Amino acid sequence: MIFKHLELGDEVARELMEFELAAIDSYINWFISRGTKALALVGGLGQRLHPRIKEKYGDIIVQPKAGPLHGALILARMAYEND
Repeated sequence: MIFKHLELGDEVARELMEFELAAIDSYINWFISRGTKALALVGGLGQRLHPRIKEKYGDIIVQPKAGPLHGALILARMAYEND
């Protein structure tokens, strides 16, 4: 929905997107400062922002190696094994 309003020039949508991008920047910079070599953006918002973030950070931004179901199964297995 926010992308639709951005395309229409909505000022509130622009401010919200700037806020989100600033938060994402801080996370990416935190990982970079700790030597991370690759980061994948996941989820619907992550995929929509991928081109913009990749343009800014370059090759450190990669596509996920697997889909969201794979990640959900890993988390479920971890939770099961920790019970």
